[in-house]
Amino acid sequence: EAGIASNTIAHYRKRIQHDNWQLKQGDVVIMDEAGMTGLHDMHEIVRHVKASGAKLVLVGDYDQLQPINSAPTFKAIVERTGFCELSQIMRQEKAGDRQASTWLSQQKVDCALAYYHEQGDIHFSRTQIDADNQLVRDWFAALDNRPTSQIILAHTNAHVETLNHLVRTRLMTAGLLAEDLQTRYQTSQGEISLSVGDRVLLKRNDSSLGVKNGQLATVKACEDGKLTLILDAEQRIVQINTAEYQDFYYGYATTIHKSQGA
Repeated sequence: EAGIASNTIAHYRKRIQHDNWQLKQGDVVIMDEAGMTGLHDMHEIVRHVKASGAKLVLVGDYDQLQPINSAPTFKAIVERTGFCELSQIMRQEKAGDRQASTWLSQQKVDCALAYYHEQGDIHFSRTQIDADNQLVRDWFAALDNRPTSQIILAHTNAHVETLNHLVRTRLMTAGLLAEDLQTRYQTSQGEISLSVGDRVLLKRNDSSLGVKNGQLATVKACEDGKLTLILDAEQRIVQINTAEYQDFYYGYATTIHKSQGA
């Protein structure tokens, strides 16, 4: 949307390793969601930009999602260098929604939750099982033959696993997935069954396939050792040899961290 050529940090680290990312003085590199960037990734990017004489602009919020298995590097940088803060909210149209976002940034979570509850935007259940079942019912009710328009988010991989299976069971009960036409595939997370219409999350970049980590797709065809997908973003068809590419899984639910690339 900003008209800036963009890619993942992993992509640019690979280019650095192959001496294929040339920067010069006057160039500006913008790192979005910098609060999620781990120590080693941050070090490599900062080192390369500094050596090139270019400028690095870090954009993020260290109170939001943190790096996985790494120190909060962005927070450490902010504490030492200072920062500019955006205080005007443009994304939300309603004044109440803007106020709730401000409360969250001020750690006034109780005020924000009370507002969302009054608006009917947040719901509470007595147990986790009740909440999961209600969530899947709401997801299915809003499906409207447009499965690419929504995704379920959870904090842990274990919870994601539970939600993915609950959704698939609901779809099979409704006859939207063929229970008797399942093909089994070995993935990096274990064996799974897929059928035409299933949702899949890709979890590794592969330039030969033209796919990226975090992309979502719909299954178009299933064969032993082969999987044909329609990518959401491009509506492009790709055929995967599952003996060579096994980094995929159900794509109905994912973690909040992973959704940043979805």
